[in-house]
Formats: sequence, C-alpha cells, structure tokens
Amino acid sequence: MKVRLLAVARPGERFVEDGIRHYEERLRHYLPYEGRLVAPSALRSPDAGVRTADEEVRLLKNIAERDTVILLDERGTGYTSEEFAGLLGKLMGRGAPVLFIIGGAYGVGDRIKSRAGHTISLS
Repeated sequence: MKVRLLAVARPGERFVEDGIRHYEERLRHYLPYEGRLVAPSALRSPDAGVRTADEEVRLLKNIAERDTVILLDERGTGYTSEEFAGLLGKLMGRGAPVLFIIGGAYGVGDRIKSRAGHTISLS
C-alpha cells in the first residue's frame, strides 16, 4: 500500500517542506510514501469560495480513482492514536493507495469533501 500526502501550501515554504521530508524519512521504513504540495490559489478574489474552488480543481487532478481519500480537517472526527492505527491497519488490508489531503487556508471544496472516505482531525 502506498501512502501519499497532498497539501495546499506555497512551494518553498521551508517549514512545510521540512515537515514533509521529516515524515517521508520516518515512513519510508514501513511503506512507500510521497508528499506533494499544491500551490494556493493566486486569485485575488475576496471570496474564499472562489479561491477554494480554484485549489480544488488542482487537488482533484492528483486524486486517482483507486485512492482512498482521507481529509485532514479541524472539523473532522478525532481519533486516539490506537483508533488511528486501527483505521490505517484496516485500510492497509484493502490494499488501495491512501491519500491524505490538507486543504488551504479556507479548507477544501465540496467535491473533495464528498470524495473523502474519512474526515479526521489531528488536533
């Protein structure tokens, strides 16, 4: 099973890239992992929905039909470490690739939310 992380963040933001690299190094011992950044919307609209829709189009291009999508969102379901490990174990048993998504400053659009099999909070 391959695990991927797709996050809306500015390429070149060192703390984000350092975080992704840190987890890549840790996870590679256990399973294939890839982290990828999608640039935030460059639209200057004051409407957050317009910006979110722009980011959503680019996120959707990176989701394969076979992917099991897990949205990381502050309004998601909270898991203990044991519950989260259990969820990952169950997903690994299915064999489908797992894709974690972190939206931009205004979250993600409805198509991403509906595509996600799980929405979880890590806070």
